[in-house]
Amino acid sequence: MKKTTSTMVARRAGVAQSTVSLVMNNSPRVEEETRQRVIEAARAIGYPLLPRNQRLLIGVIISRQRAINSYQAMTLSALKDVIYERGYRMEIICHEDLSLLNERVVSGAICITGASSINAQWKQLHNIPLIHFNNQSCPLDNIYTVYTDYRKDNELAFCYLRRLGHRRIGLFLQRSKEEENGLLERTGEHFREMLSSAGIDEPERLISYSDDGSLHRRCEKLLNEGASAFIVIPGDTCLAVCRELRKMGLRVPADISIISREYRNVFEYLETPLTALLPDYDTMAASAIGLIERFLNRQGGLTNIAVPSILIRRKSVCRKTKMGNKNGG
Repeated sequence: MKKTTSTMVARRAGVAQSTVSLVMNNSPRVEEETRQRVIEAARAIGYPLLPRNQRLLIGVIISRQRAINSYQAMTLSALKDVIYERGYRMEIICHEDLSLLNERVVSGAICITGASSINAQWKQLHNIPLIHFNNQSCPLDNIYTVYTDYRKDNELAFCYLRRLGHRRIGLFLQRSKEEENGLLERTGEHFREMLSSAGIDEPERLISYSDDGSLHRRCEKLLNEGASAFIVIPGDTCLAVCRELRKMGLRVPADISIISREYRNVFEYLETPLTALLPDYDTMAASAIGLIERFLNRQGGLTNIAVPSILIRRKSVCRKTKMGNKNGG
């Protein structure tokens, strides 16, 4: 493939080569219409948007319509650290405003929201990499994903509870079935397979999605199915579940054991510290930036990256006995 140059960009945009250089370095001396024309020309022919000082601008995409949950907050914090450690810059963009990327010298973007509509929108942004966190990839459109290895995470939490005698384990998700179908992280689907392999009939009865009703109704449903332990994702949803269980007169872990996804600086300080799966946010952030760097350097061989979590054992899980839960797990 013929290497693209700034001269080719200038010719396509109908400007001087010096103007291309000014745009790449975010000079305020360039009119907005000219800036946008140069950026469009560069993307159309695959010219990497690299400032002369190599100080990349990385877009981080969130949703304007939804609050940032605990997982996204910790992902954002890790991305911020990695981006600035490497001497790059970061700009937060709402996925509802993706068209703004046409006006920025953004070298790549990382999406931390689960909005599946972004993939279709991304086709309009030529030759710029998008790295998803826990969402579907599409290499043909320069879309890749870095994701928590949810299969290994599910098995880690599930097997830990089974070793402690829990046979009826409920999964509590803060997403609808429809939302899960658009994600790479299909926790509910994999959990259903594990329950079936463990000999549980009608395993879907032990899975609760966000469209199953109120918090109270969802907890009641899993308890009525005989669940002695809950796996709750994400962490902030787990806080709400624990509060609801207290209202129902149930104690953690004496009456119900709980595992969630780690909420740093929160779970360890609760009255009953919560056992949790800790995603490796730093590795995930570094992997996402690494994919963008490889794309810009035309190294090839880009692929999705799975990063396993670790289980932090605290006091919210105990051994299940025939007479009920008994502390000692």
